[in-house]
Amino acid sequence: MTGNDWLQRLEEGLRNAAEQVQKVRGGKKEWLVFGTGSTTELYLPCFEAEGIDPIAYVDNNTSKYGTGYYGKPVVPASKIAGYADAAVLLCTDDRRTCREIGAQLCSIGIPYLLVAEYVYARHAQEIMENAAALDETSLAVYADRILAHLENRPLQHMEHAQYFAVPEFYGCAYREVFVDIGAYVGDTIEQYLNNRQGAFARIYAIEPNAASFAALSARVERLRREWALEDGRIRLIQAGIGKESCQGHVVPGSGTNAQLGSRISEEGASDEGETLVIYKVDDLFRDEHIGFLKADIEGRELDMLQGGINVIRRDRPKIAVCIYHNCSDMYRIFSYLREELTDYRFAVRHHAHSFAETVLYAYPVEMGG
Repeated sequence: MTGNDWLQRLEEGLRNAAEQVQKVRGGKKEWLVFGTGSTTELYLPCFEAEGIDPIAYVDNNTSKYGTGYYGKPVVPASKIAGYADAAVLLCTDDRRTCREIGAQLCSIGIPYLLVAEYVYARHAQEIMENAAALDETSLAVYADRILAHLENRPLQHMEHAQYFAVPEFYGCAYREVFVDIGAYVGDTIEQYLNNRQGAFARIYAIEPNAASFAALSARVERLRREWALEDGRIRLIQAGIGKESCQGHVVPGSGTNAQLGSRISEEGASDEGETLVIYKVDDLFRDEHIGFLKADIEGRELDMLQGGINVIRRDRPKIAVCIYHNCSDMYRIFSYLREELTDYRFAVRHHAHSFAETVLYAYPVEMGG
């Protein structure tokens, strides 16, 4: 399909979503959110951004009834009918779970919306403006990613080489400083070294989670030996990155790999996780020129960009930032960078068979071919 075909399909999909929102929500003023798992954890910033304040959560896990979830009750699906002025938002990014819960709700006569339907319909204009700023390949990926989410179907576009899939993002850059925010266990750093053949100035690897940081440290020590790197070429920082510099703590993930899904909170010390320092990029790199900024930080990417926009404007780095953690990120991060970096070009690639691993690539116009 051509770029115009994708634009038309995207516009139609967003229009259909808006019609579904009107049909299901109507004049209802309250929300019930179905789901209290790891996806809902990642969607809490989305709920805040979109003004979604559930009066209760719905879940099939009986052990959660009566315990509360972020100060709200957790109830079974059989209790939904008792909330007459509330529409149901289904919060899951797993296609099979979405189908199963959708069938469950239909069997008891409860209409529902996907969170994606509500958010994307609400921000159709921003999404269409983002799409119009893309080349034909990226437009197809971006439109397909949003439509697949709305239609709960597999994606048609998937590429390997995450964070390096656009030509401007691979090849040697001898004096480049690479900043890996959300370095996890060093997998992206190893890719970077292989792509650059050891030709770079410095790497900063930033990871807040203690277990992941320990694994990162072990991996980097091996890489230093294998690549014969001098001390100081790879610098490890156990910290969070946010909109402001402050104290915070790590909130462990709730999936099978709690380190992979962990995130930071700026609410200070807590029994929930380790206490740590949170930096904003503008403070951390006040005296260091950066050339490539990568971020995968569990839904805090927009905060990171807002806290680093002065350094970004000053240094004009390449940026590879994840936009998949919740529906709001799919339009907000892109819209923010388009507004702040008017002399940048943008590309979108998707790097998984699931709805995860969608990356926005941004680079200065002078780098383009």
